[in-house]
Amino acid sequence: MNQSTSINQVSDELRQSILSTVKNQRRIRSGTFWNKFKFERRTKERVEAVKAALTDRKIEINLEDSYFGLEKRDESLVLRIAIDHSTTETQKHIAQVKKQKNASQNDERQYWVWVSDPRHYLDEFGNDREDLDPESGLEVESTPDCTGWWTCNKNTQKGDLILLYRSRLNRDLGYLIQAESDAYSIVDDDYASEHNWDYGCDYRVLYKFQNPITLKEMRTNPYLEDWGAYRANFQRRVYAIPPAHWRRLEQMATESNPGYAKFLGKVEQTIVVRSILLEEELEDALVEELNLLKPFGYDLELCVSPIDGASGRQLICKGNGGRIDLLCFDRKKKQYVVVELKNVRAGQNTFGQISNYSGWVQDRIANGKPVIGLVISRGYDAKFQSSMKITDKIFQLDIEQLGFV
Repeated sequence: MNQSTSINQVSDELRQSILSTVKNQRRIRSGTFWNKFKFERRTKERVEAVKAALTDRKIEINLEDSYFGLEKRDESLVLRIAIDHSTTETQKHIAQVKKQKNASQNDERQYWVWVSDPRHYLDEFGNDREDLDPESGLEVESTPDCTGWWTCNKNTQKGDLILLYRSRLNRDLGYLIQAESDAYSIVDDDYASEHNWDYGCDYRVLYKFQNPITLKEMRTNPYLEDWGAYRANFQRRVYAIPPAHWRRLEQMATESNPGYAKFLGKVEQTIVVRSILLEEELEDALVEELNLLKPFGYDLELCVSPIDGASGRQLICKGNGGRIDLLCFDRKKKQYVVVELKNVRAGQNTFGQISNYSGWVQDRIANGKPVIGLVISRGYDAKFQSSMKITDKIFQLDIEQLGFV
């Protein structure tokens, strides 16, 4: 790509970026602006070429012509497209931008970065947690303090994609994660309260980068300079990733991880991966036909929480974290049944979840009545099998036994 083509291309991108704002203007640091054109030196010839390209695209800058190109790297530039706000065309444009923003907030997949410290991405020996690697075949294990959720932004929605930034020791983006639920309140959870966390969501690790995107590599990419997470050095727990920056990070991950582009393409084609949909379909079917469980000795009805009248479907365990898929009552045996649905093999984490939820129901809802747990899954692993041997309160059924494939 020659210099002229590069200048024109970047100028076009800037124009589209400015037009995507309601006020038709964008503030940008001088250093970031010039890095977009990949200029190591601002020669007079290059500055004039950029000025001409911007003028052709009706982009104005808040600097006098004689000063443009001589400003400091951290000086703010305001790029604007001068238009007459009284014209019908302009009013239509502003209305369309607002409409697109609202549609984006409601319907489109969002992108986030979650910031984690070594307690949550390393095991007790200082190695990468094996259960965070989807290739290991293991379920994600709970921490000693919390189960089943990760703290997130309150606007997180099921199907959002997340990059996990590993702070302190690694300082890199190491995993691709998908939100498996919308954000829900965790203010009643003791561990969350200790850390001032307000919202959490269920999640699934989709991909572990063999060659993570390091902070050093991000610092060499000028297109990331105006990303809030990067500028703040990943100090907060969660940041939004604007689509433009997501694409840059995608490109960086693809260049160093063969096969990632193909994998991500499949994920991006749908808002939610198929396994989540299947769990929802199974849940829908069971809510409509709890009689499917009668041949296995369960005469169930869906409960309503006596605490706040909430439905027993996706019941939030306030003060304990996580959600119960189905809280039911066995009419014949006069006991509560906590149902956990998994479209994968049940593992040790599943056993921990069902035990945790059953204990919460025993403490908060049962009022002295017995409580058991029922896991419906595609089989189970050796750890789940071993855990079941120490209790007579947890049971398991295969999805296929209920007629689902």
